[in-house]
Amino acid sequence: MRKLIISRPTLEGRAAYTQLAAILLQQYPSTCPNLLFLDKSSPHEDKKPFAYLFINLLLIDLRSSFPNLLEQLNNEKYPEISQRLGAAFDILSGFIGFLVKSLDDQNSSPGFSIPPDLLLKLRKDIAETMSLTIEYLRDRWDASIAGASGLHPSARAGTSATSEGTRLTLTWESMKDSVNTDPLILAAIRVLAIWIREDDNDNLRNESAGLMDMLVELYKTSSPGMLDFRYPILLALEGMMITEDGVDNFLSQEGWQVIGQDLEGLLRSTLNEQSP
Repeated sequence: MRKLIISRPTLEGRAAYTQLAAILLQQYPSTCPNLLFLDKSSPHEDKKPFAYLFINLLLIDLRSSFPNLLEQLNNEKYPEISQRLGAAFDILSGFIGFLVKSLDDQNSSPGFSIPPDLLLKLRKDIAETMSLTIEYLRDRWDASIAGASGLHPSARAGTSATSEGTRLTLTWESMKDSVNTDPLILAAIRVLAIWIREDDNDNLRNESAGLMDMLVELYKTSSPGMLDFRYPILLALEGMMITEDGVDNFLSQEGWQVIGQDLEGLLRSTLNEQSP
């Protein structure tokens, strides 16, 4: 797979190795990161480590895809695009976790050899990609409700009965897939949550806090049988709540009430299971 990645394959080839790598990371979370991200070459060799090249390719693919992604929502090829970009986000999540573990314990990953200058460049590129991810999530969420950011649920558009059925008014969303059923959205929120928690970047945390209305609503609508956004959203809140904007937005969107209701539901469910 490494030879395929560095050989500049076609779009189909990039989609194939991206999805394969993501599946391997999900199936073998303890062993695959070492196989995928460690570099056996000498750090003194005049070439960039494979992990740097691989992650950089994924970041470029993500950044170049965002500008036209909303236009593709009702394209028959969107499921393939969503799957590829979602897999890229999943790999990025795995790499950030591997990177944090490696930097915390250098002895556990002797083959990790990305030099400091390339790590700094990767940090800059990941931060830029996360900023563009926030912009896309904001646009996608606004399009799915009423075309305006930060609307409280009580102020959002209602439903309208048409010849084609009942649907939300004033939206430019996918006709088939809503935001809370799109795995790309979950993968994007997951990697954003990990990054703003681990990277000390208040600007990016403040940008992320602008998504609070979306995060609270997705948390509230998560349920069994659907995509569960709750854990990555809680992880994202850990990074956002360090900032004043994060706290203010969380309170204005009634975040405590939503999380409190979820906790009460979990406690009732646990007590019912334990009762004879």
